Amino acid sequence: MLLFGVPDPLVNFPSNPDDDLTVWDNHFSDYIQVFMFFTYLSDHYGGADMIYNVVQDPQNSYFGVQSALYGMGYDIIFEQLFIDWAIANFYHGRGGADSPEPDSQYIYYSIDPPAFATTDWHTNYPAGPNNRSVNHWAADYMVFGNPQSNEGRLQITFEENVGMDFGLGIIKNYNSGIMQADAYYPINNDWTNSVYDFNDFNYSALMVCGPASYNNFDYTYEAELTTGIDDASIPDDGFTLGPVYPNPFNQSTLIEFSLPPGRDALIDIFDISGRMVQNLHIDSDNKAGQVIWDGKNANGEDVVSGVYFIRLTDGEESRVVRGVLLK
Repeated sequence: MLLFGVPDPLVNFPSNPDDDLTVWDNHFSDYIQVFMFFTYLSDHYGGADMIYNVVQDPQNSYFGVQSALYGMGYDIIFEQLFIDWAIANFYHGRGGADSPEPDSQYIYYSIDPPAFATTDWHTNYPAGPNNRSVNHWAADYMVFGNPQSNEGRLQITFEENVGMDFGLGIIKNYNSGIMQADAYYPINNDWTNSVYDFNDFNYSALMVCGPASYNNFDYTYEAELTTGIDDASIPDDGFTLGPVYPNPFNQSTLIEFSLPPGRDALIDIFDISGRMVQNLHIDSDNKAGQVIWDGKNANGEDVVSGVYFIRLTDGEESRVVRGVLLK
């Protein structure tokens, strides 16, 4: 079907996203799932040439896809590609492509997928803790709706229960129609994300996926709303790292953060292989809570296009966000 139009309706898989991409059960949902994955791959990584190289590669499963990506000069690992695709399915299907400022990493260009089903949809808080399980190479989506109350901050807590690396995504739908998404990987311990000014949102969604060939990925999540002056402006301990902007970026990107009084910190930047390429010292006198990364490594050389992980740490706590450099 790919490259020859969309003769079949995009059904079954969107209603069951917890379906392993690497297991073929000969169901119609398997056809749609594989079609959508390779459409996303083609849209973002080389078009028809990428599909040709995957077909020609002698390796099976995702090993062939990884080999084709490297062979065409893309340094993204398959795990990150899968996470991006899982976010894109929800982001585009729920209207992200029509957002006033769509995130190009999370949309399709060749198809217009329908809305993906959710595992849970919450409007009453606190929600959980809820124990769930997601198949490997599959995704769950939990939505946290705005109850139109006076609470200013939504705090989402995630706990992995199997000692494996999870992939997470946060998709935010603003009242203005703007949608934003961020990916987090690897997550192999307790993880917390705060959505500030939650009254400005229709909802925030948590995507959970198991990007590895393991059985089921068991996890626990919960969410709560808090009120008071602290909610809208100041996190619990004052230690936060916001999404970088712009993202993707071409030359430089702005990193926003906050530190508790009197604490210094480091911002370390890693490439997709885990190699540190740059570190930035942040002292407690940085009142602006902002620093710009100019896309250069510690030697002052331009780094290559790809996915980078930006970690804020002060020796006691750390936060990580992802940035995508496109040249």
